[in-house]
Amino acid sequence: MARILMRVNHDGIERIRLRTQKLILTDRDKAGPLRIELQQTHIKQVNAAFKTKGASTGMAWPEWSPGYAAWRSKHPEVGRTMMQLSAPWQGRGAKELRRAFTLPGSVKFIGRFVKPFKYIFGANDEVALKHEIGAGRLPRRSVITKTPADIKQFIRTLLKFWDKRIEQFRRHA
Repeated sequence: MARILMRVNHDGIERIRLRTQKLILTDRDKAGPLRIELQQTHIKQVNAAFKTKGASTGMAWPEWSPGYAAWRSKHPEVGRTMMQLSAPWQGRGAKELRRAFTLPGSVKFIGRFVKPFKYIFGANDEVALKHEIGAGRLPRRSVITKTPADIKQFIRTLLKFWDKRIEQFRRHA
């Protein structure tokens, strides 16, 4: 029977430990570069929902009721685009709803991580909520519902972020 003598390479183990710690996703990463990349993906999806009247979310928006469509046609100042007012109306600014969902600088925009690793998005806006869930006679018109393809896009964004992170690690190792 042969005996093998092994020595522990403490320096090597410490080097591996330090390198792997650099790959851990920190709160700083979540608050900065990763959040920004996920926001960009989300905003593209929301803009597509507005452009396609919800079809890109898998839930096409119902058309306006005949009475409301007639009212809108008599008030051209509010615009002809669904879910977007062109002029201030009843205290709401022009295109405020869309900005609440797509403008990260808006106080109503929501796009952040919550512990431990959950990204939440949306808009802190009463009118947006009524459109998202449908309220009273208002039918549901969602701009943030995600299809399986949208989820895959988020995963691709996350994988791209990790690829960049690993490449940075390799460059500085």
